[in-house]
Amino acid sequence: MDDRNQRRNNLARFSTFDLVEKYLVWRWSSITRSAIGAKSLGAQLQSLGTAPGVEIIPTEREGAVELHGSTGSAIVPRSIATIFSHLLSKSMDEIEQMIHEGLR
Repeated sequence: MDDRNQRRNNLARFSTFDLVEKYLVWRWSSITRSAIGAKSLGAQLQSLGTAPGVEIIPTEREGAVELHGSTGSAIVPRSIATIFSHLLSKSMDEIEQMIHEGLR
């Protein structure tokens, strides 16, 4: 179920568990930051365009693209592809630091 109470099957696929973890932590924290009125972090990453070294490839599935980077590949919704392209190469510590910015 998403934040609009809609179920989406096969929303994303990942080549490694680390990428699954990054995706879920980012999605959950984005929803949480929004709920508490904290500044959205996605807009900043979106404004940077696709991360260097990440290739975005169309898929047969409508609304989804495949990302290929040095740490693996992921099929994600097109709406968050640019944002997630920046998270592919970041460590969980770096992502957690980003998430906590402006909350303390």
